[in-house]
Amino acid sequence: SERGALFKKMREEMGETNFVGYDALEARASVLGILRDGERVKSAQAGEEVEFILDVTPCYAESGGQVGDHGRLFATDLEVDIYEVTKPVENLIVHRGKVISGILREHDQVSVGVDIPRRLATCRNHSATHLLHKALKMVLGDHVNQAGSLVEPDRLRFDFTHYAAIDADEMKKVEEIVNDTVLNDLSIEIFETSVDEARAMGAAALF
Repeated sequence: SERGALFKKMREEMGETNFVGYDALEARASVLGILRDGERVKSAQAGEEVEFILDVTPCYAESGGQVGDHGRLFATDLEVDIYEVTKPVENLIVHRGKVISGILREHDQVSVGVDIPRRLATCRNHSATHLLHKALKMVLGDHVNQAGSLVEPDRLRFDFTHYAAIDADEMKKVEEIVNDTVLNDLSIEIFETSVDEARAMGAAALF
């Protein structure tokens, strides 16, 4: 697409975005590029809606069924409300937002922060999709597999493969397993490993 080609060209010129949002919810960044109505501009003023690319961002881009973060960008006399974060091409994160006050300029040094309550609500629903997947396997059988999902701050949708509709008793059992697991308040350890090691530890890898 024309849009994809534009962002590929911008990535070649500016480099990739360093996503730090797994470890940080706020970061210092440099404004690499600004777009207004799909056209490159050097700056944007209060009231204007723009897309912009940063060298570093804590904002998660919509992917894998999970919605992107909302957030705020700040500098002296500058505030931008971020309401959409996407990844139109690999390793390039694009923020869409409205300049609330001041002027957003290319090469500005800024602070960018994630809307934390919204991110945490989304994380909880993401965790719930994994608990639901496991509970469905326990109740309906190991053949059940995730076939899609939507994860938002206020709800989740989970699509799965099965040969019949779930009846009320099965639904109740699934709910009880998920709720009991949540109430157990299990500790979570986050670490990075290889795909092979993760599989050996029992991780579900559907990709």
